[in-house]
Amino acid sequence: MNKPNESVGKFLQIGARHAVASDTYEGVSGSACCANEAATASAQAAPNTNASALTTEGCCGGGCGSTPLTKYLQIDRSAGASGAAGGNAVAFETPQKTNEKIFALCLSAVFGAVLALSAPGFEQSYIAWVGLIPFLFATFTSRTVLQAFNRAFAFGAAYTLTYGHWLLSLNPAWSWISPDYIGLTAAFWWIVCALHQGTVFGVIAAILRKLPMSSGWFPEFEKGIKIPIIVAFPLLWVLMLNKVANCPATLGFPWTMLEYSQYRNLELIQAAKFVGGIGIGALIVLVNTVLFSTIINLFPRTSHGITSMRSPFAAIMSLSWVVLIVLGLLRYGQTSLHETALHSPRTLPVTLLQGNLSGKADGARPVDIISRYLSLAAQAPPGLCVWTEWVLPINLARPSDDTIKGLLTLAQMQKQSWLLGALEKDKSGNTYNAVCGMTDSCEMARPVYRKRFLVPFLEHLPEWVSKGPLRSVVSTLAPGEVDLQPGTSPNVMNIAEANIGSLICLEVVQPELVNDSVRDGAEVLVDLSNTSWYDSPLPGRQMIAFSVLRAVETSRAVLFSTTVGPSSIIHPNGKIVAETKPRTTAIVNKRVPLNSEITPFVRWFR
Repeated sequence: MNKPNESVGKFLQIGARHAVASDTYEGVSGSACCANEAATASAQAAPNTNASALTTEGCCGGGCGSTPLTKYLQIDRSAGASGAAGGNAVAFETPQKTNEKIFALCLSAVFGAVLALSAPGFEQSYIAWVGLIPFLFATFTSRTVLQAFNRAFAFGAAYTLTYGHWLLSLNPAWSWISPDYIGLTAAFWWIVCALHQGTVFGVIAAILRKLPMSSGWFPEFEKGIKIPIIVAFPLLWVLMLNKVANCPATLGFPWTMLEYSQYRNLELIQAAKFVGGIGIGALIVLVNTVLFSTIINLFPRTSHGITSMRSPFAAIMSLSWVVLIVLGLLRYGQTSLHETALHSPRTLPVTLLQGNLSGKADGARPVDIISRYLSLAAQAPPGLCVWTEWVLPINLARPSDDTIKGLLTLAQMQKQSWLLGALEKDKSGNTYNAVCGMTDSCEMARPVYRKRFLVPFLEHLPEWVSKGPLRSVVSTLAPGEVDLQPGTSPNVMNIAEANIGSLICLEVVQPELVNDSVRDGAEVLVDLSNTSWYDSPLPGRQMIAFSVLRAVETSRAVLFSTTVGPSSIIHPNGKIVAETKPRTTAIVNKRVPLNSEITPFVRWFR
């Protein structure tokens, strides 16, 4: 009489054991309650038990609750169903679970886009201090490493798409194919950048989810070693995003770093003299991590794969320590700003010339561009005048050129020294994006600076392209569509009685290059840029944020001079002391301090 019911009971016992094994394998159970409750449910599967009424207790990311046992049979194949005891359990995914996964991905993308609002230009810097908490929850509420990767990928891709949405404003003159297809060119680079950065975010999440983590400051050794996430996550973040995944060798670019969100928080970023922007970024990640750790300790069972601290008091103390660190840095920053305000070192009068005219973007002739900048220089006082990138369309290797002779004479007459962006071609036929100097004594300053970091495919073609069959159909977007070659040295030049460290365009985002120039003797830093590539002013605004961090890291004034603006003069303490409006023809001048001291960050970061 009871034979059929006995068979049903045995089948449900197998299903219960399979569900518990699968959840434990994925690190879901987290405590003894799940195993005990599953055992109780199995014991209660009596011969007369009705399959539809049998329930058990389970931990599914949140607290324990009464759940129909049949729900446990709806196990994702990726969650280890094939490895269950006996291999007899049913493994399939319901439409509801698919919808939940899609919803989780969309929610991750939304939070990634929200974090991007902390970027320069959006100016919501406070979001950076909490914006990574959803990233951590998305990682540690994932049942598998792959799921954590996917959610983090959506987060990182949306963050990059929002942060760099100005890529879609690419000027038609810079299209690879034709101006009619400028949208395709812009969308291509926009999506490529998002895919690259999304992958980096995904790898970070996968590593965090794979390793056994504790939510405290120190490792735990009960039941195997557990790595403290409060230490591990900030270190992993800056290692991956600032150094490994975004270095030029991996076709990355550290443009979207969190530290740039704080470029207006002068008190906080004074610590960059010691730890650099990379340290400020690590601090932001640390604050996010401690807040996340506090939440999961005060409200247990909100995450998988990470153990809680021993008491809520420990979590609150951990948060208190971080608050004290931030307050201490702010106090140091206030003192440092006061000291630099009182300090009066040697100064240099400088003027930035913003011509608001580009040969390629505006179709201007070289003579028109030079005439525009000469008229601006005539309005400037004696001292150093900074022109912009690619403004001089002549070969610097021929100093006897009549154009160069004429410019030298004008510079001497106006008692000015000029820094100009130009192209240089050496005896071997290699062409360089360069900065040349013309002194007020009618001489060319030496050495000429050659750009060291070239943007792949835009200024320089990788060897597998330049020497392959694609060379006949692919060209750069540099003047004359030449394949530029990189420089190899900082080449600090002495001009206007100061040692000038030159940078070109995106090099200001590379602290390694900037530090090389300072160690080579630069007393002031100058970046010549051409931002006419994009119609949006956001690239210029974000490059000013980079310049602010470079100024504080090196204790050097930074002069950021760009074609269409905004251009700015930045004090060594990071304060923007003068700035032009975008898309205007303008000049701006100030006296900036010269400094020869080497900061701790310049000494150690290479």
